[in-house]
Amino acid sequence: MKSTLKQITESTMKELLQNDITLPSSYFKCFSKNVKEYKFKLSTEEMKHQSTNLILEEFTTINEYMNSTLSSINKLNQVSKNAKIAIINKDNNALDHLQYDLKEVEQELKNLQDEIYQDNLSKCYNRKWIYKFLLNKDAEFKETGTAVLIHLYDYNAITNKFNAILADNLLLFILSALNTFLNEEEIECVNIRFYQDTFLLMCKQENLVSLNQSFDKIQGEIFSSKLKSKTGIVLQPRFTYSSVNYTKNESFQDILEILHNELK
Repeated sequence: MKSTLKQITESTMKELLQNDITLPSSYFKCFSKNVKEYKFKLSTEEMKHQSTNLILEEFTTINEYMNSTLSSINKLNQVSKNAKIAIINKDNNALDHLQYDLKEVEQELKNLQDEIYQDNLSKCYNRKWIYKFLLNKDAEFKETGTAVLIHLYDYNAITNKFNAILADNLLLFILSALNTFLNEEEIECVNIRFYQDTFLLMCKQENLVSLNQSFDKIQGEIFSSKLKSKTGIVLQPRFTYSSVNYTKNESFQDILEILHNELK
């Protein structure tokens, strides 16, 4: 049930993405439409209950992040105080130990950042990473580059017909093949899981003709392969893609619209 609600939310977000302004009424209208399309049968009270649980989960996660951050900051402050005392006392042994403490705090902060900006399943970055590191405060690109949108063709259909585990295995299979291909072609990209069924590759600026030829090749190779589950279900991995060059200070929203409109 929770997984289906998340899928409905993702579908709603994708549909509304091309709107410059999204009013609450527009969101709920689109959300209700997707509820029917997913054949998700919930009474109003049940829907409220499940939605509330999802919101509470998010708040719990945020609270855990905050507590972890505060704990690391407190440790860092203590290390700083101890370092000042050790320097005054010229205590080299204490300074050596403080170096170990500092590395420990640095690792904690790195792990925390990974939790915030990393997708749990694919271990790719998530949408939050884009807004934190790639865009300025006006949601414009900080640097020039190339974006590739990868849409898994059958992800939602497999989830609905079979189960989410099978769909996730298909996703990981395609992702592994893509990563191998990108390494072989020496294409430098940061891979982001943008939606449940969509990856966004943010690359250094590439020649689009050459890039598209490469993706046509890997698209054909993946399509010709087969994935068989333990229960004997045979799946054919497929994806569609689109690519576009973008410039510094160009709107991320505009580029995203172009990518969605040019999927092939």
